[in-house]
Amino acid sequence: MMHNDGKIAGHGSVLHKTWVSWAPRLELYLRSFSGLRAHEREDVLQEVMVALWRDGPESEEAIKPWIYRVTRNRAIDALRQAKRSKAREHSLPNGPAALLDQAPAAYPNPEEAALGAEDTSFVRNFLADVEDRDREILHLAFAEGMAYARIAELLCLPIGTVKWRVATLKASLAKRYRKEFT
Repeated sequence: MMHNDGKIAGHGSVLHKTWVSWAPRLELYLRSFSGLRAHEREDVLQEVMVALWRDGPESEEAIKPWIYRVTRNRAIDALRQAKRSKAREHSLPNGPAALLDQAPAAYPNPEEAALGAEDTSFVRNFLADVEDRDREILHLAFAEGMAYARIAELLCLPIGTVKWRVATLKASLAKRYRKEFT
């Protein structure tokens, strides 16, 4: 599909179009991996775009499952690498620089500040409490509109498990919402 010059025959540069189209969606997807920091998500995103440019599928229909599979694999690799790095850091004497790296941000970024509505906050709190795998399933199903069969294929799970997890999580969210707001 893509050539090394970043063009599809007759379509001009697609690298920019691909970045504009996929970067925001993949950034949201990468947020479902709770252990990834912002700079690690950006690194994964760039690696995925390079992989798409070099080895991407030949058809437009095949991009979506391919790009999510590659993104997921790269995110898992980044989490493993971060875990190894953290183990090495803990084996070294901790200095002030190490403390700064571990400190949470004192103020939310502008996007988080703008999303301060009560319902958004409630959903965020709910998502923070679910396991990474469940958060990933919810993101693919609702933020990306991916069919359960595609999610099952991507995550190597039986489709029944995906359906069951979504139903269980929706029921849990509804119960928690009723408890909080009624």
